[in-house]
Parts: sequence; structure tokens; C-alpha cells
Amino acid sequence: VPQLVIVNNDLSDGPPEILKNVHQYVIPPLGMGWYRRRKIEHFESYNEIANKFALNFNFDPWLITSIIRSCGVLNFKEKKGLECIANNAEKVFFQVQKKYDKYGIKEKPYLFVKADSGTYGMGVMVINRPEDIFAINKKDRTKMSYIKGGITNSRVILQEGIPSSLYYTDKNHAKHSAEALAYLIGGKTIDLIMRGNMEAGEYKNLNSKGMFFMNEDQLL
Repeated sequence: VPQLVIVNNDLSDGPPEILKNVHQYVIPPLGMGWYRRRKIEHFESYNEIANKFALNFNFDPWLITSIIRSCGVLNFKEKKGLECIANNAEKVFFQVQKKYDKYGIKEKPYLFVKADSGTYGMGVMVINRPEDIFAINKKDRTKMSYIKGGITNSRVILQEGIPSSLYYTDKNHAKHSAEALAYLIGGKTIDLIMRGNMEAGEYKNLNSKGMFFMNEDQLL
């Protein structure tokens, strides 16, 4: 009889029946599954803390945050709610461009449109202009319609894109974009690994086809 149950599942489609009403401790608690969590809540909480931190140390909080908004209820297959995405994207692009102008950043802003819940890099796309959302084809609309477990995606966040600044070189000396992944337990970092991607560049989602993992000492 186990004394503790450790769940290695994001619970996108809800808590499994076998774990309901068990008397043992379950870690993480079943209520923390993606069936009820929202990414927008995490970002808003982080931004609130980061804003206070920046205020105390007298610097622009944008340097350690990303501008974000949300939309729902959507239906990508039927093209319903896309106006909400376009309208909010226009506001985010405007805010980001003002920051780029302030800091002399020459690149063009871009945004990620992400499912408001779920993992595995599903339900994610990049837009470079607000009107891009109206031009997505049937294949991309289908990809945006579902997250892990076949759950319908009806809510999204719009997140300012931040180019990946780390690179990995393969044995042929080709460069690939990379990013750091930190694993935490009880608020303490227990491991740091790097994710690279041979098919996605610095402006794309690295948690997608072509990704691989490596040690930190393999970075440029």
C-alpha cells in the first residue's frame, strides 16, 4: 500500500478516477492540473511581483517581464473570436513597439498566440501582424483547436515574443537556437538543462518538432 502518490501527468483532461478519494497524499495535488489552471494567471502573478521588484530597484519592469493579454471564448475551426485576438494583438504590438523605440531595438515585434492551458507545446502559433490571425489556413486552425488529450482549445493568451539568445553548435558547426529549462521542487532548483531545436529559429517556439536536450556546457 503506497504512502505517497507522485503524479507525472499534467492532468489536462482532469483527475483520473483511480486517484479520486484516495486517503494517501497526492503530489502535486490533483487540483493543480491543467484542466483548471490558466497561463494568464501565472503571468499576471509573475508580472505583479516583477513590477514591485523593479520599482524597488528603480528600473523598467519590461526588462524582466513580457506584455501579455488573453482572449476567450474561441472556436478556431469556425473562425469565431478571431477579432478578439486581432484587437488585443494590435494593443500588444503597439506597447512592444514603444519599448523597442525607447531602447533602440531594430527588430520587428512578434507575438505568440498560445492555448491558455496545457503543455507539450500544443496550441501555439506566431504572428507578426494583427491581421495574420485572419489568414491562418485550415491546417493551422485545426492545430490551434486542440491541446493534449484532444481537449478543445477555447481560450488563448497573446504573449510578446522574446527572441532566443542562446545557441548550440552541432558536429557540423551549424548553429541552432536553445533555451534554459529549470526544474524546481519546493521552490528550489534541482536541475538545469538546455533545450535546442534544429528546425526552429530564434523567433519560433522551441518546444516543437526538431527539439532535443543537452548539457549547459554544450552551449556557445
